[in-house]
Amino acid sequence: MSRLAVFRIKNDDFDYEKYGLDDVYFSLDVIKSIQESKGVSTTEYPLLDGTTRIDNISAKAGTLTLQGEIGDIAYSKDRRFEVKGSGNVSKLENTKALLRALRDEAIVLNIITHEETFNNYIITDANFGKT
Repeated sequence: MSRLAVFRIKNDDFDYEKYGLDDVYFSLDVIKSIQESKGVSTTEYPLLDGTTRIDNISAKAGTLTLQGEIGDIAYSKDRRFEVKGSGNVSKLENTKALLRALRDEAIVLNIITHEETFNNYIITDANFGKT
């Protein structure tokens, strides 16, 4: 099942036009899976009676894992959020360069899916392969 994920670049100084974007929004061609993970951390200390007491609970940063496909063929009828090719650079090359730049520069993103919006995430890992 394919899903749509739209990314919003939140850093005002990021040069999105360099990567074939019309504005701060873009989408990947086909999202095959979206997995969210979030946890909490606690601080504990032992008591004299041998039990343990938790005295602080705080939320950890969440992780979002997306798996999908990118390519030079556009799948969506709505081309507003599409990464475009420019000059001698293909759409695929621009998309990969965009994802690498967002990762390397730790650019803050909102990821909007049909179920939920994930605010203030950064890309920490991007893997590219061929089928």
